[in-house]
Amino acid sequence: MLYYRGIRDVGPASASIMMFLVPVVGTTCSALFLGESFGTVQAVGAAVLLVGAVLAVTQGRLPVRQRAVVGEPAAPRRS
Repeated sequence: MLYYRGIRDVGPASASIMMFLVPVVGTTCSALFLGESFGTVQAVGAAVLLVGAVLAVTQGRLPVRQRAVVGEPAAPRRS
């Protein structure tokens, strides 16, 4: 019941981003505080989850920077 109330309050997009980070934070804390192993497999898994969180935030589109040509006015930005 409280889970769904929390999703309603923060929104589904923010809640899904936080769900991506829960295993990464849990694994990191267990390695730091409990002395658990943190090997290559865990690092690759954490990287995959972080890339998934970035893709969720950017909706799969990374921002593209446009370079201005010397002597020409810069193009107006799109929102």
